[in-house]
Amino acid sequence: MLSDGEVLDLVYEKLKKTLEDCRFQSVYLNTPNFKGESSSMAGHVDGRLQLAKELLTILRSHEDYDNR
Repeated sequence: MLSDGEVLDLVYEKLKKTLEDCRFQSVYLNTPNFKGESSSMAGHVDGRLQLAKELLTILRSHEDYDNR
């Protein structure tokens, strides 16, 4: 069984990995080879990126609150 801290570490790592993946995908989607094609993939990547950022912000703000 994982402790609360271990679970938080896993969540942080997953969110950081998601941020890296989304940033990489965003760069690829803006290349000339892909830019001309219409796709909902750009919206999907942007949504994942924004969600990961928001979750990290929430976790960090609560972590600061718990450490007071």
